[in-house]
Amino acid sequence: MPNSIEVTACEPSQLGAVEFNAFLRFVQEGGEVTAVGLEQRIRNAAVLIRAERQGTLAGVGAIKAPNKAYRDSIFAKAESPHAAADFERELGWFFVSSECRGLGISKLLVAKAIGCLGQTRVYATSRADNAPMHRSLASAGFESSGRDFLSDDKKRRLRLFCR
Repeated sequence: MPNSIEVTACEPSQLGAVEFNAFLRFVQEGGEVTAVGLEQRIRNAAVLIRAERQGTLAGVGAIKAPNKAYRDSIFAKAESPHAAADFERELGWFFVSSECRGLGISKLLVAKAIGCLGQTRVYATSRADNAPMHRSLASAGFESSGRDFLSDDKKRRLRLFCR
C-alpha cells in the first residue's frame, strides 16, 4: 500500500543510534521544547513512538515519566481540578512532518501510546491553538482540564488535557 503508515513503540534503549538521532531531530524540529537536556530526557522516557510512511519517519511522540515538580507545576499553572499525583505519565514530544500533516498520523501516535498505557492515568499539554492535536487527544478520551497558561519561555499558551 503506497500510503501505508506503520506506528511502532519501544523503549529508548531499543533504538539504534540512527533511529534515536532521527527521533531527537524530529522533536527539535517541532521547536516547542527546551533543547538543553533533551537528549537525556528522551533517553529517560518510558516509551518512544514512531510513525513511518513509505519507510521514512513521518511523526513521533512519547510516553514520558515526568518528575514530580514539573508535573505539579503544570497542574498548578492550569489550575486543574485534578490532583497531579494521580497522573503517573505524560504524553509529549508529538510532532508530524509538514508533508505528512492531515493524514491522521497524530491520532495514530496517540492511539499507540494509549495502547501501551492500559489504564494508567495520563496527561498531555498542547499549544492552545493546536486544534488538530486537541482532536487527536479527544479521540483517545482526553478532556481539557483547567485553563490555558503560558509556557515557561512565555512564547505560547498551553492547554492541559487529562485522561
